[in-house]
Amino acid sequence: MVISASWAKDDDITRLLKSLPNWSNMAQPKQLRPKREEEEDFIRTAFSKESEVLIGNLGDKLIPQPEILQDVSDLKALANMHESLEWLSGRVKSAFSSLPLAQSK
Repeated sequence: MVISASWAKDDDITRLLKSLPNWSNMAQPKQLRPKREEEEDFIRTAFSKESEVLIGNLGDKLIPQPEILQDVSDLKALANMHESLEWLSGRVKSAFSSLPLAQSK
């Protein structure tokens, strides 16, 4: 996770990844995302572009074995946690937006 953390801190990589269509699609709440007939092809193409960028950034460096998630159940747990946090953040936003505005004296 050290490599992905360093990529997240790199402004150029962050800007480039945010410019890809997959970012704008995934930044929308799941319920608001447009249904695409070719959703699978769209996702595959978007992930391919992201992979090219990140692999190009790696250059000749090797990723240490402990930093590679090899167990599919770990990936599923990570995806589950992400979806749960996405749901929770939506609920928290909704709760805060329903609070009355504070009156200043």
